[in-house]
Amino acid sequence: MVNDDGKALELDRCFVLREGHDLTIVTWGAMTKETLEAADKLYQEGVSAEVIDVATLKPIDLPTILSSVEKTGRCVIVHEAARS
Repeated sequence: MVNDDGKALELDRCFVLREGHDLTIVTWGAMTKETLEAADKLYQEGVSAEVIDVATLKPIDLPTILSSVEKTGRCVIVHEAARS
């Protein structure tokens, strides 16, 4: 999770919550907690997952996401399937 130090966060960028090299998992909102738990389970199985929290969908920070996917070669998007 992102530390709460009382300072406003930049909402036009993504936050890398966990570094990894085998897989990029992009998530936002309520699914962030579950995604981090899944990344912990993957790590126990030998898979290093990078977890990216998207602060906002518009504007979206594509450079951070694309850089991670370029590094790992794989991307999974986890969301609540809400229609917006």
